Amino acid sequence: MKQTVNIDWEVSDGYCGGSRPHTTKIDQSELMDRDTEDEVRELISECIQDHFEQEVLPSWEQKDEDAIVELWRTLREENPDN
Repeated sequence: MKQTVNIDWEVSDGYCGGSRPHTTKIDQSELMDRDTEDEVRELISECIQDHFEQEVLPSWEQKDEDAIVELWRTLREENPDN
């Protein structure tokens, strides 16, 4: 059975409220592969970044996306040389 250590983190997006903690697991065998404290800190950062990229996804309204596409179409029609 793999031994892991957990590190808790949050997304800092500049908005107040709505923050939810996340937990990333780091395999202890990966820690053992590091030779320096800086490498351990780099591992932590990489693990959190990987978790963020896999788990934290943006969302938006389809109607907003459609409105932007419609604006693009209008701009293209009004400015065919651009």
